Amino acid sequence: MKENIGEQNKNWELDQLQCLSLSSRNNCSASEREQASLPNDLKLRQSILKTWIKEFRTKFGNSSSISYIATCHRIEFYSYGIPPSELKAIWAELCGQGVLKADQFEGLDAFKHLVELSSSLISEVLGETQITGQVRSSYEEAKDWELLSTPLLRCFEEALRITKRIRHESKIGSGTISVAHVAVDGLHDVFEDLSDKKALVVGAGSMALQSIERLMKLDLQSLTWINRSREKIQQHPLSGYCEIRDFEELDTLLWEHPISVLATSSESTIVIKDRVLKAKSKADDIFRGQRILLDLGLPRNVDERLHGVDTFLVRNVDEFRDRADSHSSMRTKGLPIAKQIVQAECEKFINSWNHWNQGALIAELYQSSQKTLDYELSQIELNLGVEEKTKIEYVVKNVYAKLMHHLLESIRTLDESEALRALEALNLAWRQTDSSWQSYQAQQKPPKSRPK
Repeated sequence: MKENIGEQNKNWELDQLQCLSLSSRNNCSASEREQASLPNDLKLRQSILKTWIKEFRTKFGNSSSISYIATCHRIEFYSYGIPPSELKAIWAELCGQGVLKADQFEGLDAFKHLVELSSSLISEVLGETQITGQVRSSYEEAKDWELLSTPLLRCFEEALRITKRIRHESKIGSGTISVAHVAVDGLHDVFEDLSDKKALVVGAGSMALQSIERLMKLDLQSLTWINRSREKIQQHPLSGYCEIRDFEELDTLLWEHPISVLATSSESTIVIKDRVLKAKSKADDIFRGQRILLDLGLPRNVDERLHGVDTFLVRNVDEFRDRADSHSSMRTKGLPIAKQIVQAECEKFINSWNHWNQGALIAELYQSSQKTLDYELSQIELNLGVEEKTKIEYVVKNVYAKLMHHLLESIRTLDESEALRALEALNLAWRQTDSSWQSYQAQQKPPKSRPK
């Protein structure tokens, strides 16, 4: 029976490493990225990916691998041993034809892209740490679900190792540079303890999303999210961490939450002093204490006259921008160092890949040659005595071991490309080998005479 593609090509070919990417950087809108996303439900996503990998391994061999990464700004698939056209086709069948516009990276470019993504060199916020966690989670998810073969698994391990080096040596992740992050971090200046506090976020743009992500790390009592279009935020991956309420409840919700972040793109004020004061009587659970309104909108979302009224404290975007700009400058200084590390590590990666490839080919060579050797030894005439048979086996195995040792020592004297070609040729020869003992016996038997 003919072997499948994966079994015929056990050596690791770097151009089999692929990345398909839909991101805000290649003008893919938020709605297009949402359409291209796999379900947030973990069990459903697992079912889809395991069905896909089963189909791919049936068609292209057991080396086929796949990993899915989804962030606020990008949807990406990393794969090994799967033709990009096949992956795009099955992705489009589930999520629509919009996925066909995905950027494609191959081989070393795909690995470099993974490193730059993991170390947040191509993120909306330079040096952000959250993306590293998302890449690690994607890798661990794919590994747990048995979606990875060794080549892609090694790529993720190397990318995460390089990311750690970049952060340590370039300091590119030092300081907070997002205005939203700076604003949220400033809550510690107002509240000593946040564990009993509820927060409200208004809006669905990048500033609002960054605020939610930062608030999620503060161990708050609860997080509420509203937007003019409720449907837009209900479909967002972050909605699973928030209580979704109606935008019409805004004025009363301000009384019920000690922390409110307003980050809409509205051209007019959405929080008006008189309207908020009237809503106090309608609030279900008024917070007794200081309330802070973080106004991150431009134009401003909050009526500045509300500052100091009752227990409201209003802080606007200008208060946070200088601090964010200072930290941004600090990170930018580390960018040249980070790029140098990426370049040097990519060059090392090629050597490592060839080394891993040799290891895989050597393992295959031992496996196929040992299989043939064992079979030939099993054909020794059964009427031989145990002692004679043992001696023959000892001599044959000893000769085999010495030949393999000298063969591999000779291969190690070759350069990388020559060594790979030699190992590929040897493996091809062993895969073509039939039972030489049976062939020899057949050749020794005289042909049967035909009946007259």
